[in-house]
Amino acid sequence: MSSSLHAAKICIENKGWLQPKSYKFSLKDHDVLNAVCNSVLHTGSFRVRCRTDKDSLMVPWDSLCADNNDVLDCSPRRSCSMGEMSSPGLFFEKSIIRDENKHIHGIVLYNNTSRTGDLMDLKVLVPRIHSHEQKMLIEKISTYTALPRDCAQLVAEFCDLRYAECIDAHSSICQRVDDFYDDRTMERIPTLTHKVMTLRNKLPSWNANINAYTLEFGGRALVPSVHNFQLISEDKSIVLQLGKVSDTEFNVDFKYPLSPYQAFTICLSVIDRTFVWD
Repeated sequence: MSSSLHAAKICIENKGWLQPKSYKFSLKDHDVLNAVCNSVLHTGSFRVRCRTDKDSLMVPWDSLCADNNDVLDCSPRRSCSMGEMSSPGLFFEKSIIRDENKHIHGIVLYNNTSRTGDLMDLKVLVPRIHSHEQKMLIEKISTYTALPRDCAQLVAEFCDLRYAECIDAHSSICQRVDDFYDDRTMERIPTLTHKVMTLRNKLPSWNANINAYTLEFGGRALVPSVHNFQLISEDKSIVLQLGKVSDTEFNVDFKYPLSPYQAFTICLSVIDRTFVWD
């Protein structure tokens, strides 16, 4: 997979005390996603819409394309629904990310949200992505096309076809996610680890020179904030980071296995739930 992170921005628009906040996610200086809270009462649930090709925002961005931005159609079009990020309530420490068909694209679980001054501690479950075995690809290509087997083998060598596990609202993952959360043992359930990847936030280290915990953001976080975080994959590489630039603007960097939609909604959950004065 590509080791580079894709750069994006989140901007917050305050429309007044009696209006819910609006959050915009930008790629290539184009606003491609927009989220609005379902209620002015700060319930932790958001509607997400897009103004571009939503299919390119739903799939993980990786090294399959030399530049994934090249496949992003930013031409103006009518806003359409992408999905929603919902929570059972602000004090239930989880957010569920769904598309418009109610398929689950991620579950954010919080042990701590920095509200009390403790370090943020969160896990994110996303559908696990699998690659088709080359032998199976060869069989399918030679069976369903006119290509001879040696040509099918050559095609399979250069194909990297993948699929993500489908997690719907009635799956065992949703039914047992509370067991995940209460017992803190999600990685010990084999039937679930086959279906989901567990991403965790990287814990900061103590810096005695400034008497504070710090993370290295490579210049992408300009303002110290409890909102700043980095999400690491199972191999400990950074797959998502959020860095505060101003009161209303954040830098976002993400890569495979996350899609732009997942990156935006995970960051949206963190911004919404770590509500303390910096």
